[in-house]
Amino acid sequence: MTIHSGSTFRIPGSTCADIPANLKNLTSWLNPEYVKYKCPNGFEFKISGYPFFFSNCTVRNIWEPSEVEECIPRKCLKDPVEPFENMTVRWPNQSRSGGIEIKYHCPFRYTTDHYGTRVQSNTCIWNNETDLMEWTPDVIYPCSRKYELYLIIIEYASRETQVFHLCEKVMISINMVQELGR
Repeated sequence: MTIHSGSTFRIPGSTCADIPANLKNLTSWLNPEYVKYKCPNGFEFKISGYPFFFSNCTVRNIWEPSEVEECIPRKCLKDPVEPFENMTVRWPNQSRSGGIEIKYHCPFRYTTDHYGTRVQSNTCIWNNETDLMEWTPDVIYPCSRKYELYLIIIEYASRETQVFHLCEKVMISINMVQELGR
């Protein structure tokens, strides 16, 4: 069924007046006198704070409540994962809104043992199994692996030098043409 904005809709078999049709969130009617609205996933009704909203036909044949609340983005209610010591955290405006991403940065010269990463993230998303907004993943790893920086200079007969920067088993080669000025 499609209900166009600004139009009205009458529930089949209902004695109630037409339903105002900013009802893009009308999901079902349980019987001719009782309708259910649902916000899109990750949203809730502004006043009630629930993702579902019900309206019923009163004995005076009017829908109560007569207007449907606005759907707004839901928030992660639980706290995000706590950072480990020495981590730098970037959390935009400390917002808990859906889609917000928190970044956890390891200190200089440290990575995690888990995948050897320096930056981890935690995002507030809607979980379809629980119908809740949750921070995911629900774990971050400590910055426990320290890596060393090595600088090796090899001199060639042409007085060109190659600088190798070894970091985490990655060799980066930078050619430098420079007179050694002896």
